[in-house]
Amino acid sequence: MKRIFFIVILFSLAAAGCMPLAAVPVSSTSSTATPAPTVEVLPVEPDGGIGDTPTDAPVEQPTSAPAPRESIVALVGLDGNIALVNVASGEKKAITSDAASYASGNAAPVVIYQNPKWSSDGRYLAFERQIGTPNSEGYSFKYALMVYDFDTGETRAALDGQQTAGFAWKPASHLLSFALASQPNYFVTRGGVDASLATGISAVDIDTMSGSRLVAPEGGYTLVNPNWSPDGQILSFEELIYMEGRGNFAFYDFAAGKYTAWNKAIGAVSWFTDGSKLLHDNMNYTPTYTERVFEIQRDGSGEVRLSPEAENSYAYDPHYSPDGRQIVYISVVGMDPDVSNELVLIDANGVTRPLTKLTQVYNLTWTPDGQNLLLATGNYPELKTVLVSLDEGGQTPVSDGWQAVMRP
Repeated sequence: MKRIFFIVILFSLAAAGCMPLAAVPVSSTSSTATPAPTVEVLPVEPDGGIGDTPTDAPVEQPTSAPAPRESIVALVGLDGNIALVNVASGEKKAITSDAASYASGNAAPVVIYQNPKWSSDGRYLAFERQIGTPNSEGYSFKYALMVYDFDTGETRAALDGQQTAGFAWKPASHLLSFALASQPNYFVTRGGVDASLATGISAVDIDTMSGSRLVAPEGGYTLVNPNWSPDGQILSFEELIYMEGRGNFAFYDFAAGKYTAWNKAIGAVSWFTDGSKLLHDNMNYTPTYTERVFEIQRDGSGEVRLSPEAENSYAYDPHYSPDGRQIVYISVVGMDPDVSNELVLIDANGVTRPLTKLTQVYNLTWTPDGQNLLLATGNYPELKTVLVSLDEGGQTPVSDGWQAVMRP
C-alpha cells in the first residue's frame, strides 16, 4: 500500500489529477487541413567572437579563464516553499515564503508550490502555485504558473487563474509551453469526451509576455503533459481519454508540420538529443510489476527492451543523459519500498550496472553536465535531496526537500 501511495503522489504532480489509458496501433494525421502552428523564434545576436574578427585586426586574448558557474539547485523544501540551494556552500535562498499546509477542520487557507523547472539557459525558474480558501464544501482553489527571474530576483505570474496540466520550457528559448486541466463536462462517459471542450498546448514568451497556441487538439482530446525533445523540434504530450492514468502518446513535429498519434499509452517518456528516438516505461498508472524500460524509434519501429525480465519486479522512469550517451532508470524488486529501489545505469559502452539502492526515489534527473544524478530519497514527508555519483553510486547530501532541479 505504501508503494501505491507514493506512486499516486507522483502522478498527481504530473498531470493535476487527470491522466489517461488506452491501446491500439500507430496512426499519423497530416496537418494540411489545419495550418501548422508556429513557434516564435527569438532574435539571436551575432556571435562577435574571434572568428568574426577581420584578419588584419589584432585579436585580444583573454587574460584569465572565467570563474566556474556555481551549482544551484531549486527545490521544494519541507516547509513547502521554493528555495535555491548552493551545492558547494549549502547556502539557501528562499524564493517563496508563504506556503501553508492543510489545517485541522479546513480552518485556514492553504498555499502550495510545486514542480520547479529551469529554462535551458538558467535565466528563469517556473513553478506552480495553488491557493486554497476554505468554504462550506472544503476549499476553493486559485491557480497560477509563476516565473522567477534569476538575474533580477523578481517573481511574476506567467499564467494566472487557470489550472495547468503540465508545463515545459522550449529548449534554447524563453518560451514556456503549458497544457490546461480538462474543462468542466469534458468527460461525458468513461472513455467518452466532449471534443468541443478539448484544449491544446499553448505557450507564453516570458521576454514579451505574449501568448500563442502551439498545438491544436486534432484528435478531439484535451492535450496534457507537454515534453520537448532537447533540440526543440518535437513536442510530445498525452491525449486525455480517462480521468485517471496516463493518456495516449502523441507528438507534433514542427519541422514537418505534422501531428502523430500512437493511439496507446506508453508511460513516462525521455527524448534522445535529436528527437529521433525515445525511452518509455509503460507505467501508465500504479505498478503492476510488468513494467519495463524500452527504447523505440520516433516512427514507432525498432522497439528494444533495455531492462531485464525478472520475477516480482518492474522498471520505470528512464532518462537519457544530456549528451544521449548514457541511460538511467529505477528498478524495483520485491514489495518493500524501503529497500527495493535501485538506480541502474547503462553507460556509453552499453554496459548495464547497478549504481546504488535507496529508500524510495523521487524526481530522478541528470545534472546538466551529465556527471551526476539528482534525486530525493526517504519516506514522505521527511525527504532529502542528494547527488549520486556515476562512478560508485556515492551520495552527496544537498538539502532537505524534493522536486529538485539543477540550474543549467
